[in-house]
Amino acid sequence: MKSQCRYFVISCLALAADQLAKFGAIKIFSGGQSAKLGWGFGLTFYLNEQFAWSWPLSNAAAVILSLGLLALGSFFYFRCARARPELSALFLIASGAVSNLVDRIVHGGVVDYISVPAGGVINLADIFIFVGVGLLITRMKTSP
Repeated sequence: MKSQCRYFVISCLALAADQLAKFGAIKIFSGGQSAKLGWGFGLTFYLNEQFAWSWPLSNAAAVILSLGLLALGSFFYFRCARARPELSALFLIASGAVSNLVDRIVHGGVVDYISVPAGGVINLADIFIFVGVGLLITRMKTSP
């Protein structure tokens, strides 16, 4: 139970960090400015009104789908995940999903602010989700 509280606190901090970065991106870069960081990375502002991988879903459908996926993840957590690797992965995915869901509800789309060399724009929440899914996949491959 103690580790679950620790993961919850870390998830809340991750969500707060992403929301703070999004607030900064809106305030600093919403006028079309950007900043280069090096190695092809940069900071900018982009309101992504589409769903993951640019699927053309309405914002309402994306909110409903996100809530469904969060419910499914919660079910998986309470039903199946008791080991430490699954907990860390699920809490990472949940913090990213909740942060992006907050954006969809508040801004009508997801606020992205990190431009990547491949030409896309992402945010910390996307990174949390990506890392969490990677941890789950790795755990599935290594578990008996």
